[in-house]
Amino acid sequence: MYDKEEVSIFKEIIQIKKQKNMTLEKAVQRALSNMSDMVDIADISRGPYDDMSGMSDVQDMSKAIAAMQAQMKAVLDQNEKVLLQNQELIRKVERLEDTSSLEKEKIENRDKLLLDAMKEIKETKKVIATSLEENRKALQKKWWEFWR
Repeated sequence: MYDKEEVSIFKEIIQIKKQKNMTLEKAVQRALSNMSDMVDIADISRGPYDDMSGMSDVQDMSKAIAAMQAQMKAVLDQNEKVLLQNQELIRKVERLEDTSSLEKEKIENRDKLLLDAMKEIKETKKVIATSLEENRKALQKKWWEFWR
């Protein structure tokens, strides 16, 4: 769409615009004045208003620059939204990791309590079995063998 000269002018406008307290209009004027310094003597011999097409080119460039600035602002806004979403996702992942570690702790505690309960049941069964065995042996004794 643009030739090399116009692209170089756009780049120069962007560089000039980066300076402090520089407005877009001033940057365009300075870039165009720098460009006019490079113009041939034949172009200078013509009056500044001999060819009005140059004026429309400036207006076109100004419009193009304004459009590019709007696009850049839109991209920056979109990038900011993406950054905010990324930060929110990071917070959610951290919360999930915290929740996961808490759940893991709860499961480990539950398993430990379950194992302890199973050990107690096993010990109780042994005590009951021993008691039943003693009772069975006591019942098998003869009445006169009570001292045993």
